[in-house]
Amino acid sequence: LAETATHNPSLQTTDRVDTANKNQPAPDEFSLVCVANGEEDYTVTIPETNGAEYSFDGTNWSAENTMEGCAPGETVTGYKRMPVRSGYNASRAVSASAVLPLFHAKTPTATPDGGSFADTVTVTLSTATAGADIYYTLDGSYPTKGSALYQGPLTLSETATVKAIASKSGMADSEVLAATFTKLPKAAEDKTAEDKATEDKAAEDKTPDTNSQAMRLVKFNVNGGKSLKKPLRQKQVADGNAIGRLPKASRAKYIFKGWYTKKIGGKKITSNTKVTKDMALYAHWQKKVRYGYVSSAVGVWVRAKPSRFAEISGYMKAGRKFEILGYVNNKGKGNNWYRLKLNGKTAWVNARHVTA
Repeated sequence: LAETATHNPSLQTTDRVDTANKNQPAPDEFSLVCVANGEEDYTVTIPETNGAEYSFDGTNWSAENTMEGCAPGETVTGYKRMPVRSGYNASRAVSASAVLPLFHAKTPTATPDGGSFADTVTVTLSTATAGADIYYTLDGSYPTKGSALYQGPLTLSETATVKAIASKSGMADSEVLAATFTKLPKAAEDKTAEDKATEDKAAEDKTPDTNSQAMRLVKFNVNGGKSLKKPLRQKQVADGNAIGRLPKASRAKYIFKGWYTKKIGGKKITSNTKVTKDMALYAHWQKKVRYGYVSSAVGVWVRAKPSRFAEISGYMKAGRKFEILGYVNNKGKGNNWYRLKLNGKTAWVNARHVTA
């Protein structure tokens, strides 16, 4: 063989390899670390490996493992390898890619933000995202970029629910603004301003103002338990409010431990937990356990067989506590049997050695 050869580990690079040198193992696989700089751009970092060199184009290598000013929506690829050193060729490069998330436009605000009116009301929409367009609906339907484009204050003469989003190129659409405006009946228009103010204050004291709040849907999954009645399978909660009363679930031979954010593990939810997004909650269960005690110093353990019991000799300390997994009643034709759990293994023991 010639003393040198050309090695092409990828489409991006062409490296010189000295066949007289040894090869190095490649670094471990990795994931890029992407950190947002406010709502402008991202800084992307390749996790460090001692002695490694880095590249963001697969061609130019250096000790610099960070790239700043990466645009939202951009796909960034980072490369890592062990560099050429005395007696060794550069290792194979490993890489990882990430698509940088778009920033969200700011949710529009309405002025006024809902309420009642007598004849007409003028509603102004705005967003804190410069250069963003606002799209709205007046019938309560979800707004999209195909909805009406906001071009100036809206004059409402009938009851309406204004919903709006902000949209800007290079950003994800905002959350939805929802504000309800209710036209008063004709008789109410004749009331004095003082009367209306008193009624509005009383209504405000009784119920929270949720006109401009998004409603969040909370679903309950009994996770193997008894099915809940239809009204208890889900509930709506105003964004940012406590979830409130939680339904109870039941399951034969299990103890209900509460509602959690994951089917296995997760965070326990209480009535005071605030809801800021749609949620699915799962019932958690703990199996009811029955225990027995060894009542004599020596016992004979047997393993369950389809047609007979095969003996396993063993010494059992009196008073030892075991989990009872099953029970066989011989109905007076000999001793009863208990199926117990010992050190993670299952066995059967004669009832004369067990106190249940």
